[in-house]
Amino acid sequence: MSTIYLIPARGGSKGVKNKNIIEIGKLPLFVWSIIHAKFLSGKNDLIVVNSDNPKILEIAKALDVLPVKRPKDISGDKSSTEETIFHTLKKVEQLGHFQFLCLLQPTSPFRTKQTLRKLTNEFNTNIYDSVLTVKSVHNLYWKNNKYAKPLYSIRKMRQDSDNYAESGMFYKSKISKIISSKNRVSGKTLLLKNKEIESTEIDTQLDLKIAKLLIHELEADWKKEVLETNKIIKSII
Repeated sequence: MSTIYLIPARGGSKGVKNKNIIEIGKLPLFVWSIIHAKFLSGKNDLIVVNSDNPKILEIAKALDVLPVKRPKDISGDKSSTEETIFHTLKKVEQLGHFQFLCLLQPTSPFRTKQTLRKLTNEFNTNIYDSVLTVKSVHNLYWKNNKYAKPLYSIRKMRQDSDNYAESGMFYKSKISKIISSKNRVSGKTLLLKNKEIESTEIDTQLDLKIAKLLIHELEADWKKEVLETNKIIKSII
């Protein structure tokens, strides 16, 4: 059941300049996802960092993961993650036959070992084609045309809401399904609700400030891995 663990970490960012190499809790942001990929991966798996940034690719290589240089035409603000997925699949097709692709977005560094173990244990590949993490949402949505109109018929209490949104921290799918659907998730899909802190995504300056305040809550879970990784990174800077 071999898996490609893909970390798409481009150099540019619309909301936060050089976001993926900003230090969060002693490590560049994207490196947290490398640590999480190593925790999940086995000997037949492949960890890939796909980036257009030379520094990111250099760090990835030093951490013993495969750096894949992303072309300029899929490195812009409007480029989709799916474009990066297919670029990666093309680049690694000669390295072996892989059955699954796990997408670990670097903007979600707050993954815990407990949740990652749960994802591994509950994703029964005989039943499901894809798995992703979600968060509960309690928003009451409206559409604003000439006159505003609610997108709900009954106003529920917050605690009665059973809606979920993608948290962005974990996606895993059969590669055959990704190719046929051209989407990171498809087919029979398992939703797994993650912890509230794990839904923290870093897309704006405010998100960055919040992450720097919260990262200490994660560091204890990954103390050994952070120390070992930090030594390697310091040796090449």
